[in-house]
Parts: sequence; C-alpha cells; structure tokens
Amino acid sequence: MRTAAFSTFGRHPSPWFYMEWEEFHDPRGWRFQQTPAWKMNEQVLPWIEANAQDDFFLYVQYWDPHAIYDAPQALVNAMSEHDLPSFPDEEAIARHQNDRFWHSASMMGIHSYGEYAAMVNEYDAEIRYADFHVGQILNLLERKGILDETMIIIAADHGEGLGEHGVYVEHWSIVDTVNHIPLIVKFPRGVGAGRTCQALVYQFDIAATICEAFQIAKPIEWDSESLWPYTDEKNVMGRSHLVIGHGLYTAQRGVVTDRWKFIRTLHSGEWNYPDQQLFNRESDVYEQTNVFAKHQDIVKSLNGYLVDWEYQNRVTLGYDPLVATAHQGPPGLHLYGKETMEDFYVRGIPQRVTYSERKPDIPVLE
Repeated sequence: MRTAAFSTFGRHPSPWFYMEWEEFHDPRGWRFQQTPAWKMNEQVLPWIEANAQDDFFLYVQYWDPHAIYDAPQALVNAMSEHDLPSFPDEEAIARHQNDRFWHSASMMGIHSYGEYAAMVNEYDAEIRYADFHVGQILNLLERKGILDETMIIIAADHGEGLGEHGVYVEHWSIVDTVNHIPLIVKFPRGVGAGRTCQALVYQFDIAATICEAFQIAKPIEWDSESLWPYTDEKNVMGRSHLVIGHGLYTAQRGVVTDRWKFIRTLHSGEWNYPDQQLFNRESDVYEQTNVFAKHQDIVKSLNGYLVDWEYQNRVTLGYDPLVATAHQGPPGLHLYGKETMEDFYVRGIPQRVTYSERKPDIPVLE
C-alpha cells in the first residue's frame, strides 16, 4: 500500500512523526502555514492520478478555514445571503466592547454587528473554499472509478470562536464552539450512507475505524473505538461521557455528557474564568450560564469521571502534562499573546482578521 501526506502545518521535529510515510509533502504557500487549497491540489491531484490503480492511504490537510482569512471576495460576498448565528446578537456585541483581553471584540476590530457579520462571512467563505477543493478530489476519484470503494474521512483540527464568549476568531478553551467539530465518514460501497449520529465520539476514534477497515487488530492499550457500528442505526449508544482538554492558551480539562459539560480551569490565560464551571448543553447551547452552584450533585458525578481518568493516565505517564502547562503558563500566550496584546494596548494596533491579497476565484454556486 502506498502512503502519502500533504500538509503545511507546523510539525514536531521527532522522527517518529514522519517515519511511517513513504512520502511527506510540505507545499509552500504565500505565507507561514497558509498554503491555499488550490496550491495543495496542484500536488494532490496528480498524485492521485498516478496512484489510483494502487491501494493507498492519503492524508491531505487544508489550512483555508483557519484565520487569517483571505477567501476570494466574490465568495465572501455570496456568504452574506446566508443566515448568521443567533448569538452573539447586537446587544452582546455592544457589551463586548468593554472587554479587554486576548482576541476581544475591540482587539479584533469588531465594533458593530455589521463588522461581526462581515467576519462570519469571511469564515464561512473559507469553509466553502475548502469544500470546493475537497470536491475536486472526490470528482477525480469518481472519474478514476474508485470513489465507491474508497473510504473518506473529513475532520477538523478545532472550531472557531466567533464571539459567543466575547472571544473572536480564536480557539482558546473547551467550549463547544471550539471542541464540537465536524466528523464526516464515507464508508466504502455506500455502507451507512446518509446516516447522522449524535453519539459522543472522539476524533481519535478514526484510528480504530481505519484499523477495522483494513482488518487490523486494534492495539489493546488504545482508547480509540471504531465508528463502523454507527453505520447501523441500532448501534448508537456511544460513550457515556468524553474527557476533553485545552493547553495552548488556557489550561482546562472537562467532562462532556449528552446534557452537561463540566469545566475545570487550572490556568485561565489572558481571561478571567472561574475555577469550575457547569453548563446545561440542552437548554444553554451557547454555554452562557454557569450553573455550578445549583447542581452540586452533577458536579460531583462529573468530577468523579475526571478523577478516575486522571488517575488512570498518571499511572501510565507518571505525571500530568496539563498541570505542568498550568504551572509554566500556557505556551500560546508566551508565543503570541503577550506581544500582540502589547501591540493593541500600547500601540493601538488591532489584530489582523483578513489579508488584502485574496486567493483566486472559484465558482460561487458550484
């Protein structure tokens, strides 16, 4: 089987990250990490053409939906015809003008609902731009006669905060706008086609799913669970809970169930978060009201999941990396936050959201 990866994302220097790929391509783009999808496909599509008759495992990473945004202007304009999120509304955005922290509304140059709408259109246009180029891959697989037999998995690194918590154009926490991400799987030969599933799954469940696809025994120490059972509507139980975390701009760990999210903050970064938060995910989808004090029974139960998880992993690792991160301070603040905050507060320079130089046009309605 041929294996290849096409990615511009910053990588760890450890050799084990690369050693199993037969080919690892790092296309260079206009800016740091921001190789556009059209330039990625200049290399990806010929690779598929050359290897379509072989069995292959191909990984392709598109950076486009990530800030800073530079989608074609015609595509951005087309997004204005779509509905905006119900929150934040005009009142919330006006209230956010008083915030003074990393990626606040004023720091990102968002002073009105109109500027907020323009930012959302930029983000949506980037998603559409990536979608178009994924479509080019699917069309090529179909022309080569191998689409039906090919397993395709589409996932995301993280979501984007768009003001729901007063933080704009950033991924800084374990709120749902950051951690609840898309996962689309096309199983071979139409298996499970058209099904949707709301069960709690991890992104690393992709690993066990691929193992099952290739009839490889899953290593016994893995926590990953195959997604194949979800192709049958009878198998939708999923996990009772997920343990999630963030360590770049804050140090947080939490537990998610169908109804609740419990967050424990070890270091709040440039923000002012309480040590513990509890949100009702059914009645408070934007996680605005902390009900920690009202539901101590729920907190005790969810914190028990965390304690068990932390104990099991400390036994394996010997220490807790998130505690070390909290002690040292989140690395993202040292790398980006403090300098940018100084630019804004001392020099009055807002953070850039878009580039003036745009990517080439694509068909808006295709």
